[in-house]
Amino acid sequence: EVPQLFSKLVIAVRKMNLGDIKDLYRRLNDRQICSMNNERTTKFLVDALPMAGSDASVAVMVDMMVNGDIVGSRFDFWLTVLAFLPDPSETMMTSVMNLMRFDTLRLRAMLTVSSMVHNHCKRPDHDCNDPKCVAQEIMQEIEKVIGNCYVTDGNTKTILTAVKSVGNSGMGRSV
Repeated sequence: EVPQLFSKLVIAVRKMNLGDIKDLYRRLNDRQICSMNNERTTKFLVDALPMAGSDASVAVMVDMMVNGDIVGSRFDFWLTVLAFLPDPSETMMTSVMNLMRFDTLRLRAMLTVSSMVHNHCKRPDHDCNDPKCVAQEIMQEIEKVIGNCYVTDGNTKTILTAVKSVGNSGMGRSV
């Protein structure tokens, strides 16, 4: 019975808009609903978000990652899930770009975000050469990380990850 209920939750979350998911999460956190079984209920919602794969669920996931609500292995799992979204929308990519704006998250997120760029841009109906495309904005953020490629002991891992991310994106010609 629990797997069927969880599947129904995933389907329901997939249909929810951003405000509704945020409100549900806030109400769970504030123990306004499911107060007797709050931790378990919240865990089910948190587990359903990556499975939903909607614009709204991705935006909430990114917000939770940025706010520090999701850390450790769950953070890494969510990055992996995002990297394998088969056709991320512009809205999803705009959401994950927020991960690139924080020094503390950028290194961990770069390869995921560049995978999403690759998956988005391989579709013939997406014009990723358009300067207004969010893929171009993401690549500009990665280019800022690479800078003039001046490598020191303190930035070696970051520079290497950024260069790998450019290759991962398939947009090396744009950088």
